[in-house]
Amino acid sequence: MKLILQAFCICVIAFGHAACSQKQSFPEATPELVVERFYKLLADGGKTSNREALTMVSDKYRGIDANNFREWTESFNTKSTIEIIETIMPNEKTADGFWLASVKLIIEIPSSFGDTYTTTSTMNCIFHEDEDAWKIDFMGDTIMEDEFLDAPVNAVAPEEEDI
Repeated sequence: MKLILQAFCICVIAFGHAACSQKQSFPEATPELVVERFYKLLADGGKTSNREALTMVSDKYRGIDANNFREWTESFNTKSTIEIIETIMPNEKTADGFWLASVKLIIEIPSSFGDTYTTTSTMNCIFHEDEDAWKIDFMGDTIMEDEFLDAPVNAVAPEEEDI
């Protein structure tokens, strides 16, 4: 009996350790691809592209009205470009119980003065396990206050000789 109990305990510990050490598998559409696609749809303009972009927005914290989303995004400059410079994938769920990836990007926005305004930004993506898809945290509900306060420091003004 003692041997059976020991064997049972070893099995429980072994299976428990194996279950805890398994990593979450994520879809082929990485957070980088989702962010790139999102900005491409915004740059395309038009109602169909805008509606498709809205389907890429997470509703884990709150929903977004389609008309508000269109109003907020319709002025997106179609000549703006993004460059993904880093993606941080999650090792564990957040305190809210979500898998959260951070995509750091450089956004270049043409100005009406002929030069380009460049800024560094972070866009978080929330993994929707039920859909097996990454979705954009459009409203910034997962952005930490420290990151938000640091954001203006990362903005780059045009060089004086470029003016």
